[in-house]
Amino acid sequence: MPELYVTKAHPNPAGKDKPPIGPIPNDKLNEEWLEFRNALRDDLELQGVSLLHYTFDADCKKTGEEGVISFSGGKLKSGQSIKVHSGKGSTEFVGEVYHFSLNRERYIWNNKCGDYAVLRRAEKLIDWAMYDPNPPENTVLRRREGTNKLVPQG
Repeated sequence: MPELYVTKAHPNPAGKDKPPIGPIPNDKLNEEWLEFRNALRDDLELQGVSLLHYTFDADCKKTGEEGVISFSGGKLKSGQSIKVHSGKGSTEFVGEVYHFSLNRERYIWNNKCGDYAVLRRAEKLIDWAMYDPNPPENTVLRRREGTNKLVPQG
């Protein structure tokens, strides 16, 4: 198992993705998240770790990767997770999960084409996980054991 492991995601919050007028409400943006965990027995230094996702054209052909976040420091204890929320908010631990807000004003994860979450340290691949197009609305996707696939929990 890699040092950091993508465990689950909530890429398709309930309701319409875009309101008829105005910006996407922050509470909706914060309902979109991806979580990864320290799978080591020791603390893990986060400096140099990046979370990225794939970008696609209108026909769902991969066009590249986009950085979601790069960590410049900090440690994650064994078994602890980071849940990366798209919207604005505070960063805090709740139990073993560190909630981190990206302060974005748009969604990150692609529902039409599916998406890939990629964890790297510098250019070295740490882990990746993907989900299929059109994930069920308001459903947490969990990593299927032994695969790189995120699927509806249940």
